[in-house]
Amino acid sequence: MEVFGFISALMAMAVFFALPLLLIIGIVVLVSGSLSSSAKRKGATGERMVARVLSNLGPEYRVINDIVISNKNGNSTQLDHVVVSPYGIFVIETKNYKGWIFGYENAKQWTQTIYKRKDKFLNPIIQNKGHIRALSYLLKKQKYFHSIIVFGNEATFKFNDSFDSAEVVYMRQLATVVRKHNEKVFTDTQVSEMYQAIIGAAKSGEEVSQKHVASLNERKYNRKQKVANKVCPHCGGNLVERKGKYGSFTGCSNFPRCKFKG
Repeated sequence: MEVFGFISALMAMAVFFALPLLLIIGIVVLVSGSLSSSAKRKGATGERMVARVLSNLGPEYRVINDIVISNKNGNSTQLDHVVVSPYGIFVIETKNYKGWIFGYENAKQWTQTIYKRKDKFLNPIIQNKGHIRALSYLLKKQKYFHSIIVFGNEATFKFNDSFDSAEVVYMRQLATVVRKHNEKVFTDTQVSEMYQAIIGAAKSGEEVSQKHVASLNERKYNRKQKVANKVCPHCGGNLVERKGKYGSFTGCSNFPRCKFKG
């Protein structure tokens, strides 16, 4: 009887300590899911606001929002906004972020700072370069692409240098920045043909977005696997330890032809 009493006491203690732990885990999961959903909602809100601005540019500007197309390698890439016009092709990446925004043109990541909290995010200029490469491959054109990165009006830019390959602007500046490109480089027929080509190749909808995210995750996984096996994910060369200005780093043995850094 004493043994059974001791076991019962242990079980009661386990339940006593386990319940708060399970409650904490549940709260963490709910908060994490809520933050993720909140970020998605903010992103979608920013894209809708940008789409509204673009829709008021006028009939010369053919606007396409939220599409997925395939790039040269057959992988999917998601574009927030594309505007085809006689004045060029505007490829617009939306970042509906608040706080201070720090970054450099060629840095892999930028930083968002709100009070003492710092969050890293992918360099949107590099992201948009991938979008432009996919469009260039689709349209068989190399020139007259305008890369624009749009942040929410509640952001504050803290950039030390200007950007050569993109224009980084607040949402309130977007229409003015688009319209300042006023030299005609395409005929109306060319604009119509390019618009139809993009529409014909574009995919949209929730299922496509989910497949795109799954494709991105798979590519990230494959990249990590290659790096773990000392194989360069860019060219297939060997990854070796190299010496740089700021110390040792993992780089491709095919440098300078391949400039991958692990």
